[in-house]
Amino acid sequence: MKNICDLFLKNETNTSSLKYLTVFDKRFSYIFWVGYSGYLGINVERIKLVSAVIELKLTLALLAIT
Repeated sequence: MKNICDLFLKNETNTSSLKYLTVFDKRFSYIFWVGYSGYLGINVERIKLVSAVIELKLTLALLAIT
């Protein structure tokens, strides 16, 4: 059985890295002027979502440094 998960963002964010979530869920549509927070309403296998979250965290950390 596959574990399907959604992604929850605690703080509002608008990083362009969110557009890559469409690779995992074609129904997700990234809009560059929208601030995303809370559940995004995506349906992704847990194992795939974990790697996406790690990438998002790295991107956000790099943005905070610069």
